[in-house]
Amino acid sequence: MQIWNQMGYPHQFTVGTDKAAHEWIVVVVKGTFDFPATPGGPVQTSAEQVPLVMADTQTGEPGYSATLWETDFAFRKPRCDVIANGCA
Repeated sequence: MQIWNQMGYPHQFTVGTDKAAHEWIVVVVKGTFDFPATPGGPVQTSAEQVPLVMADTQTGEPGYSATLWETDFAFRKPRCDVIANGCA
């Protein structure tokens, strides 16, 4: 299978199997956007696109620390995720 990516966002596909042993193709497309410069202004595509996360990433030792990034390859995701990761 070949994906024709006209937008340039990071993308990948994999195969998943459900409980009934049916195979599904899972297509993941991830876009990174910048906040508008002014309130109510247009959102712009970021010049630097964040790569796909292939496996969960923790803040420290796995099993003993918080998850920083979850994998982008969920079997079912009926809606998109909006993530704001920062500190104050």
